[in-house]
This record gives sequence, structure tokens and C-alpha cells, in this order.
Amino acid sequence: MKITLILTAIGSLLGFAYASFSGCDPSACISFTTGTSTVVGAFAGLLVALPINLTLKKK
Repeated sequence: MKITLILTAIGSLLGFAYASFSGCDPSACISFTTGTSTVVGAFAGLLVALPINLTLKKK
């Protein structure tokens, strides 16, 4: 459970950092604002964490 929360938080931070530093101009790209990118990053972190969590539970 801890690994899932940690990787989801890391994903959301990376999504926020992407939108803040290297994301596209808000006037040209409306779909990736900081909020949207944070949610997408959190979802990506969750998708990475779930298989890891399942393999750790089997051991």
C-alpha cells in the first residue's frame, strides 16, 4: 500500500513539473494545464504501482 501511495505522489509531482517547466503554452495547448497534467501523472504513477504492489503481495 505504501509503494502505491509513494509512486502515485511521485507521478503527480512529475506531471505538475512537466506542465510547469516543459509543457506547451496555455494559449496553444488547452488540454495540458497544470491540473490536468497532475491528474494524468498521478494516474500513470498508479498504473506503474499496481503491478509492483501485486508482485510484492505474492512473495
